[in-house]
Amino acid sequence: MKRTTDHFEEMTVFGVSYRTANVHQRQAYSLSEVEQASLLSELTEQTDFKGFIISTCNRTEIIGLTHQPESVLALYLDHTNGNAEEFADLGYSLRGMDALSHLFKVSVGMESQIPGDFEIIMQVRKGFRWAHKANAVNGYLEKIINHVIHASKRVKSETGYSTGATSVSYAAARYLKDEFEDLSDVKITLYGLGKFGRITLDHLLGLTAPKNITLVNRSDEKAEKYANESGAVYCPHESLQSAIDQTDILIVATGADRPILTVNELDRPKLTTVIDMAVPSNVATEVGDLPQLRLLDVDELSQMTRNALQKRLDELPAVEAIVAEEIDELMDWHTMRGHAPQIETAIDFILSKGTELLDLVSEAYETAMMPTSEEAFLKQKMQRYFCYHIRRGQSVEFIRTDLSSRLSVTSSK
Repeated sequence: MKRTTDHFEEMTVFGVSYRTANVHQRQAYSLSEVEQASLLSELTEQTDFKGFIISTCNRTEIIGLTHQPESVLALYLDHTNGNAEEFADLGYSLRGMDALSHLFKVSVGMESQIPGDFEIIMQVRKGFRWAHKANAVNGYLEKIINHVIHASKRVKSETGYSTGATSVSYAAARYLKDEFEDLSDVKITLYGLGKFGRITLDHLLGLTAPKNITLVNRSDEKAEKYANESGAVYCPHESLQSAIDQTDILIVATGADRPILTVNELDRPKLTTVIDMAVPSNVATEVGDLPQLRLLDVDELSQMTRNALQKRLDELPAVEAIVAEEIDELMDWHTMRGHAPQIETAIDFILSKGTELLDLVSEAYETAMMPTSEEAFLKQKMQRYFCYHIRRGQSVEFIRTDLSSRLSVTSSK
C-alpha cells in the first residue's frame, strides 16, 4: 500500500551539484555567506519556507518545507548568476519523500564526490544553525534534522563507510600513521606548499606536534606564513639540503616538470621514507634503489585510495539500511503526532484485556526505546505497530479491531 506522508509532502530540495554540472557551471548557482543570509531573509518574509541552505564547492542546495516551491525557486535564482531555463538543464527539483530521502543521503555522504565524506554533515549543521537565527525553522524541520544527524552518527559508528584514505594527501598521512608506531620523535619535512602541500600539512598536524614538521617552499614567504600559522618549523629554500640531512621523512609536493631530487640529495643515513606526491615525479626513480630508504609515488598512493574506496562501497548496503530505519522512525513520529489520541485509546482498550501481545506486534519492529517498565515497553511496541500499519493505509479502528480479534483467537487456544 502507498504510504501516507501528509506534512512531509511539503519537503523540497532545489540544487545544483557535481553530478549535474561542472565546476564553472556550479559557480553560477553558488551562494556566498552574505548571499545565503539575504536569501534566507527574503524566503522567510515572502514565502512560508522553513529550511536552510548549503553551498560548497560540490553543491548548492535549498532544503526545506514549503507550499510555495515555485516562489522559493524564483527567489533562489534571483540571487544567482543563473536563470530558470539553464537551471532546468543543470539543476534538480525534488519534492516529498524524494526530497527527504535526498537530504538523508547527502548528509551521510552517499551523494558526496568521495563516498563517505562526512564534511557535508558539518555544512548541514551550519546551514541549520543559520536558519535558526533567521527564524526559518519549525518543529517538523527540527525533528528531521535530529534524525539526519543521528543517521550520520550511526553510519560513522556502525559501518566502515568513512574509513580508509580516499585522497592522495590523506593516503600519505595514513601510511605514516600505520608505518610508525610513534611519530613524536620523528622529524618530517614537507617540501612544497601548493594546494596538495597545504592539504597534506593539515593531515600531518593531525598526526604529530607542529614542532616535528619542517616546511620548505620555493617561495620563502609562503613557507614562513604557513609555519607561523600552524606552529611548524620554517626553513628557507636555500637550506633545503640541511633540512633533508636532519629529517626522517621527506614529503615532496612540488610542481616541477622533471625530477629535482636525486640520489645525490637523498642518500642520507637518517632519511628512511620519501613520499613523492608530484605528477610528473619530482624524485628520481633511482632513489627507490637505496637500501635504507622507502620511496612511495603517486601510483602507490592512488592504489591505497582505490582499495579504501572499494571498502567504502562495500559498506553501502549497511548505510542504506540505516537511512531507511531513520526515515521509518521519522515517519512513525509523524504518524503518532497525527493519531495520538486514537492510538492511545485503542492501546488502552487492548491492554485492558490483559493478554500477552508481544508476538502479535513484533512483526513491525524488533526494538523499541529504553522501557521504564514492561507495560511501557509493550506500549512502545504497540505504538510502532499502529504507526507501521497506519502509514500503509489502515485506519486506527481497523487495526484495533483486527488486533482484538487476533487476541481472541490466541486466547481461545
